[in-house]
Amino acid sequence: MSTPAIYDEEVASQHGHLAIIDDEGVTFTSHIDGSLHRFTPERSVEIQHALGADIFFAFDECTAPTEPYEYQKEAMERTHKWAERSLKAHRQNIDAFAKQMIFGIAQGGQFDDLRRESAKAIGKMGFDGFGLGGSFSKKYGEDSLESALKMLAEIPPEMPVHGLGVGEPGDILLAISHGVDLFDCVAPTRIGRHGSVYTPRGIIHLKGEKYRSDFTTLASECLDIGCSTSDVGHRMSHMPGPEYTRAYVSHLVRSGEMLGSIICSAHNLHFILSLVAGARQAILENRFEQYREEFVRDYY
Repeated sequence: MSTPAIYDEEVASQHGHLAIIDDEGVTFTSHIDGSLHRFTPERSVEIQHALGADIFFAFDECTAPTEPYEYQKEAMERTHKWAERSLKAHRQNIDAFAKQMIFGIAQGGQFDDLRRESAKAIGKMGFDGFGLGGSFSKKYGEDSLESALKMLAEIPPEMPVHGLGVGEPGDILLAISHGVDLFDCVAPTRIGRHGSVYTPRGIIHLKGEKYRSDFTTLASECLDIGCSTSDVGHRMSHMPGPEYTRAYVSHLVRSGEMLGSIICSAHNLHFILSLVAGARQAILENRFEQYREEFVRDYY
């Protein structure tokens, strides 16, 4: 295997592009000062080792879902080569290998045959876990996540699965039903900082006029496990009372007060954690499908 290129004249001549992908790695152009930054699978793993993450992911090429089949296949094959290099680099660091787990990521865009091929290849490499890759945005098809989940049939059943970017409450429960164990997504804090919060009956947007005089508490919109986010906000603001009303949080958000975004984000994170805690308990009690059906019925 050739040594990863650190400097390449052809790459350097493309200066100005935000990202340049080649078989050895990716070169990024800083949007701040225009400087070039080179990342290879080996460099990515080195950075993750320095960060000390408990779980990290192999270097991969996450393509746009609109890319054609030919490019998706090319990117998938490149991802597999990078996966092998990432795994090798991780195993060569004895200390990190003993403390950190590396997950491989399957790609393939929106094409089922490529996804299954990728899952099979990644599943055989010896990773500690499996990253469910690909775009799950519904704008590219209502069955995007359902389609991606089919690839899980190609990996060892005991392999932990991480849903990359899966954060919509209904999608989380769908993924759990297919064996996905871990999740990460920016959605709870992304919508929270704009004043939107999860409730058992769907998302509400606290900037709306009707919430100016809505004196029900935000905590009343949590799931049954119980919400502590109002106490979080109380401790931060030193305001009287253990709970905040929708009207008060609406005022904070409309006024541009950071506390409003913090309270909404904390609430949303707790809502998702409560959702998966409930799912875990439902699985133990052999009633997960009922739990999922009841949540989806009320939420959507």
